[in-house]
Amino acid sequence: MFRYTILILCLLTVAASASTVTLTGPIGTEISINGTPIGSLPLEPLDIPAGNHSLTATQPGCKTFIRNFSTGDQNDVVTVDILMEKLSRKEAVLFSLAFAGLGQRYQNKPILGWTLTAVEAGGLLMGLLSEMEMKNHNNDYLVAKANYDSSVDEDDIIYWRDKTNTTYQLMSDSESLRNTSLAMAAGAVVVSVLDAAFRVPSFETKITNNSELAVQAGLTFNF
Repeated sequence: MFRYTILILCLLTVAASASTVTLTGPIGTEISINGTPIGSLPLEPLDIPAGNHSLTATQPGCKTFIRNFSTGDQNDVVTVDILMEKLSRKEAVLFSLAFAGLGQRYQNKPILGWTLTAVEAGGLLMGLLSEMEMKNHNNDYLVAKANYDSSVDEDDIIYWRDKTNTTYQLMSDSESLRNTSLAMAAGAVVVSVLDAAFRVPSFETKITNNSELAVQAGLTFNF
């Protein structure tokens, strides 16, 4: 009996410590609270237990909106105004020009963004290593070519001719790898820029502000 009494008191305490939370924002905005999706606006008032909470709101063509808020006792009424900021096509393109993938992450497309970033970074790194290797082979080629030109003995001529051809081929291979790597890095930038410029119809999404039409969200959270 004593245990049931304690349980009832605990439930009453939880119920008494919940606040009513009203969300206002653009219609169709997807809402998550503490990482749990609760649907899209409009909804109805929320009963949320006392404590600190984090709200995340997303909408195509808009930046992710994050707002932390606190709730207290049952008499509290908390209103969270969700202000969605439209993405800028110009900013997305400029970010992509700065480094491939930045524009995609700005558009809330992290997988594509990080993929393009990895391609450009890998291409630049491989291009740099290939450039260094090409210079080393070029030095070896110049030495071999000088020895071949100055050789008189037939065996020396054959040796240095083969050495010259080998180092020249290695130098050419390194140069080709450098050019391919740099082209890959440049291609990632081009893809990133084109994606930011043309594959974002959501930029044209009209945001309906509920200052004209009231939008409320509602759910009962049990923690």
